Amino acid sequence: MELINNSIHNVFLLLAFSSVFSFAVAVCVPRNTSDIGSTAIPPLFEQTVSPQVAPQVAPQSPPAVTVSEEPEAASPETSPSQPSSASESEEAESEEAASETEEDDLGLLGGGLDQLHSADLISSVTSSVTTSLVDICDVTSNPQLCKTSISSHIEGTKVDPASALKTEIDESIKEVAKAIATLNSLRKDSAASETEIACYDTCLENFEMAIDDLKAGVESINARDAGRMESVLTAVMTDLTTCDDTFAEMGVDSPLDSLSTKMSKYASNCLAISKLLL
Repeated sequence: MELINNSIHNVFLLLAFSSVFSFAVAVCVPRNTSDIGSTAIPPLFEQTVSPQVAPQVAPQSPPAVTVSEEPEAASPETSPSQPSSASESEEAESEEAASETEEDDLGLLGGGLDQLHSADLISSVTSSVTTSLVDICDVTSNPQLCKTSISSHIEGTKVDPASALKTEIDESIKEVAKAIATLNSLRKDSAASETEIACYDTCLENFEMAIDDLKAGVESINARDAGRMESVLTAVMTDLTTCDDTFAEMGVDSPLDSLSTKMSKYASNCLAISKLLL
């Protein structure tokens, strides 16, 4: 019995000793480091593993971005092709009709805008107002010829400038016609030289042009075209002068001395009277 007790006692002692030994081992063993946030790399591992260096890549410029601006859709309120209200539509139609009417009116003025210039339009008021024949002829360089040629075609002593000019143009045409008849007669003369015939032909051609210009002068008065009237009457003076120069250059005596002088005076009077209509 005593032996059993001693054995039990020894077992308890052994168990107690084992517990003490286990406690001592637990105290000496270091704590688990798994709870630490970062673990230091051992020096040996740092030497064996070299850090990987990323290859240097040249920076690339970002691709150009094209921003396309989309046209803003016109709202129904501001769209020019679709009026926002019936009143705006009616107003646009009335303005268009007024514009077309204005263009039509301008087109009816005998030649459009060119005819509206004051220098190119004969005033109907100025051309229809009667005035003294003496006052009209005093503006010419040959007043006596002017009064004589016009007075036989009017009643009294007053006449409007347009009628006076037409009368003077008619008298000029008659004088040029006389010169043409004279030259045609001389050209048929067998005694005429080739040089003289050449001079006659040149004068005949220019006299025909002078008559055409004088007739155009009457037409321009009727059309109230002051620009054309002045142009054609100036051309008459050139036509007559060309004939005189031809005889002088060819060394031929002109058979139209008296006629040539009278034609030039008439042409000068016509040009001077035409200034009253400008």
